[in-house]
Amino acid sequence: AQSKTMAAPPPSAAIDIGANLLDGMYQGVYHGKQKHEADLPQVLGRARLSGVMAVIVTAGTLAESKRALHLCEAERKKQQQQQ
Repeated sequence: AQSKTMAAPPPSAAIDIGANLLDGMYQGVYHGKQKHEADLPQVLGRARLSGVMAVIVTAGTLAESKRALHLCEAERKKQQQQQ
């Protein structure tokens, strides 16, 4: 008898409404010390695989807001290149 494996259902679409992606931990920095390589691309990839279709990046200052905008534009460009 041939066994049939059922594919997992697609994840539900989700929006992360408060992601602090500018935090140094995504660059591998904890308490001012480099602990590992930057892993933001891997974090975002896992989020996509889990069904996160959009992320709202938080910022507390105008300077952080500009960094967040740059990050979002860079990620959008990467996604467009992958399509």
